[in-house]
Amino acid sequence: MSLIDFPSNPSVGQTYIFNGIIYQWTGVTWAPGTAPLSLTGPTGTTGNTGSTGPTGPTGPTSLRGGRLTYVSTTALLFAPFFGGYININGVLYGIPSAGIAGLANTNVFIDGIAGQNLGANTTYFVYAFNNSGTITADFSTTGHVTSSTAGNTGTEIKSGDDTRSLIGVIRTDGSNHFQDIASARGVASWFNRRRRSIVATINNNSTTSVTFVSFGSGPSFLAWGDSIVDMQLTSYVTNSLSGDFGVSQVTDDVPNTIIQVTNFGLATSDTGYWGPTALYEPAEGWRTTTLKAESQAGTNTYSMSNITITGAVNI
Repeated sequence: MSLIDFPSNPSVGQTYIFNGIIYQWTGVTWAPGTAPLSLTGPTGTTGNTGSTGPTGPTGPTSLRGGRLTYVSTTALLFAPFFGGYININGVLYGIPSAGIAGLANTNVFIDGIAGQNLGANTTYFVYAFNNSGTITADFSTTGHVTSSTAGNTGTEIKSGDDTRSLIGVIRTDGSNHFQDIASARGVASWFNRRRRSIVATINNNSTTSVTFVSFGSGPSFLAWGDSIVDMQLTSYVTNSLSGDFGVSQVTDDVPNTIIQVTNFGLATSDTGYWGPTALYEPAEGWRTTTLKAESQAGTNTYSMSNITITGAVNI
């Protein structure tokens, strides 16, 4: 056994390592202790990246998939759009790429009864239901609520019926046809709404009445309870008497005054062009608008020409 060559003249507490053993000077002798822990060495180089694992299963498409759109006067479409699933009574169902069944104006389900025809000038909410494995539309004049039923919470449904999930609302015309033109926006999707233009041109008109009279119909449109409509009225206006004025307003059927403006004549037969605008929060449903006007006095003829009402609604 090798002799240990301890340092000479050590101080108390001084240590010395030999063959992995720590010795400490007590002032009398070198007392052996435990083996010291080794210092951590430098980190080694990073190894090569392993191969990519298999791709996991595709998750479900967004629940807000689908959009209700106009196809023709006798057909609608509810097909995948930004998602391909719809929640009905707590179960996810795929929306067929060609659209769900039953979106016609004749021989359809109305309140769960098959073989019915839609009525004229009627607003119908459109619901989707599972018809023995086929997702089908069901029309109803019954409104919608947000479900609080366990498993279906948060889904917009027919009031009192979790088996019917809301997909849109429509308004038929006088011939029980679907309609979607700028003067009559009669198809609104619950999911993936779009900004749709509304426009109506009104014939030239004049009045000496000191109370409001109708100058003509403005655009009609469907609106949801959270819709915001912007609207503008443009026209040339004339007062026959200097210093007199007339008042124009656009109202809806509720009635709400959407736009109102007073137009002064600065000289005899003064003519001006103006285009007041407004933001408007309509009540949910089918809204019709009317242009009205009145004169300050029966001796003043208040006239409007080149009249247009324009705007946009998010449906």
